[in-house]
Amino acid sequence: MRFKDTNQDINNIAKIELNRDMPIPLYYQISQMIRQEINSGDLKPGDKILTEEKLQQQFDVSRATVRKAISDLVYDGLLEKRASKGTIVATPKVEESMYGVVSFTASTLQNNKSLRTEIIDFKIVSNIFEIAEKLEIPESETVYYIKRIRYIDDHPVTIEDWYAPTRLLPDFNPDLFTSEGEGQSSYSLIQKKYKYNLVSIHDIMSAVLLDPEESKLLDCRKGTPALLRQRVTYDENRVPIVYSSGRYLIKISLDFYADQKEKDR
Repeated sequence: MRFKDTNQDINNIAKIELNRDMPIPLYYQISQMIRQEINSGDLKPGDKILTEEKLQQQFDVSRATVRKAISDLVYDGLLEKRASKGTIVATPKVEESMYGVVSFTASTLQNNKSLRTEIIDFKIVSNIFEIAEKLEIPESETVYYIKRIRYIDDHPVTIEDWYAPTRLLPDFNPDLFTSEGEGQSSYSLIQKKYKYNLVSIHDIMSAVLLDPEESKLLDCRKGTPALLRQRVTYDENRVPIVYSSGRYLIKISLDFYADQKEKDR
């Protein structure tokens, strides 16, 4: 394995010759070599690659050439720059379907991924105009608030702020959730314990840049692009049960059907 960082002394790194006679940019040759090791499995998700200085020494090129090669792989989603670890091989993005009312938990587990949830805040709040408006309740009415981080294969991928009217979910508390498995799903809990039939959602999605606090929680650099997803979930009587706002480092898949017959094909 030529590109995994094993704390090897820079003076002992084996040189790799690039083809300088071909009309192929050196940065592209470097990125293709690293890409090949990732695709072959020699470099695995979470592996830290050689530092820019070590890659510069290994290929005998300028720092700018190395940075261009790394930037291309980051852009393609194969590498990530982590504040605490340096540049690592990225975990493949989880593709979440947006058709129907599907919880993040169910969607992730259906993709055969390991999911873990950490609740970092829980309280009862009121007098937040935006939340009251989303849940269609008086501003003075109390709501449960949960802030949680979701981990896929032990990598933080989502920060979520979650709200629900206390009137609709009596005796609700974080101990009702499990940290792993289907029991992490608020949809599952609400439908099984409180007997609400969640049948429709209203999603608003937009691109955002993570602020310093969000970047720290998701272990990535300040200003990392993310998906802001704001969702209101309704029961069969069109009553808003949950409002959530999350920052996602995942890929969303959108499927549109002209009619039910097309969906069932």
